[in-house]
Amino acid sequence: MKKRIAIIAPTGMLGSMLYKCMKDEYSLVLIYKDKNKLKQLERTYGSFNSHKLIQFDIVDLSKDFLTGFHSFADSRAALL
Repeated sequence: MKKRIAIIAPTGMLGSMLYKCMKDEYSLVLIYKDKNKLKQLERTYGSFNSHKLIQFDIVDLSKDFLTGFHSFADSRAALL
């Protein structure tokens, strides 16, 4: 069983080198922001079929944090 490692910002200078070095030996979780940059990484280093992809934008989280997570609480209340 391969060890699982998360790479935050795999499309950046450091993240892409980590991906290149680890992609064949580890089960990776790639936490990315820009889907177009992720496609470029895939074109350069090959398919992500064996890795988990999570799209995440820290800016959205910081906005929620600064507003006291009201938008999150409002969306949950709408579901109830």
